[in-house]
Amino acid sequence: GDDRVTGVLMLVASLAGLAVGAGLGVRLLGLADPLYRVLAGGLLVAVQALLVSIVAGAVLDRYEPAALLGATALWDAALALALRRRRPAAARSSVAAATRAALGALSGWQRAIVVLAAAAVLWRIVLALVLPPFAYDSLAYHLTIVAQWVQDGSLGTNPYAACCSHYPSGAEALFAWPTVFLDRDALADTLQVPLALLGALAVVGLARWAGAGASGAVTAGALFLLTPIVLTQANTAYNDVAVAAMLLTALYFTARLLEATCFALGRPDGGRPRAAYALLAGTAVGC
Repeated sequence: GDDRVTGVLMLVASLAGLAVGAGLGVRLLGLADPLYRVLAGGLLVAVQALLVSIVAGAVLDRYEPAALLGATALWDAALALALRRRRPAAARSSVAAATRAALGALSGWQRAIVVLAAAAVLWRIVLALVLPPFAYDSLAYHLTIVAQWVQDGSLGTNPYAACCSHYPSGAEALFAWPTVFLDRDALADTLQVPLALLGALAVVGLARWAGAGASGAVTAGALFLLTPIVLTQANTAYNDVAVAAMLLTALYFTARLLEATCFALGRPDGGRPRAAYALLAGTAVGC
């Protein structure tokens, strides 16, 4: 009915707002490398969703679509104002060009692994869209707190899982984002798929940092996606893939921070990248 259409439109608007906020945040951080920008953008989408949910649902006790949309818009406006005042230099390297170059460097067997990983992820997306939420922990723990938040209109502890009621609920806040707009959990199982991709990108970055070439790093990221436990849980409302992705992202930016601090102190504008790496690493750990 009309309510469902409205919910879908508001969800699309909220996702666009998160994407805009992530883009503004990446520009503020002044990251030059395409991989840095994509990793930071994915991380900042999750961070903005978490912070907006906390403000609307825990501080204001208004965990509802209008409040989430309003808080997202205010966050974006604040970032736009900060960007206008700071005016960092625009990144010169293109993400699309860097992606084409990395894929073009793959050998035949590496291309096969990447294609297999892409097909496996696409199949997991199909399963997440077609099947209802399943698996014991999803139904007994992760999604019960999501249902509680949506029904109460505020964030709180989980009264249905005594063992886990005070566990961190960062992943659950992401599962709840589409649920509160649609008033149903049909998309809850899709949220770990982009987080698996974020983890794969972090593996690519770590491989590059360790000395692998572009083709080897991309292959390592594809192998991460093909890890059986990653594939098995990518289309569930569990939090394991989310935690692993955030840990890998934190490790990557920590590695870059240590590299910049130890070996690049004389670089022009060296302080700003170090601050960005530290902020991103700490944020990923906090998620």
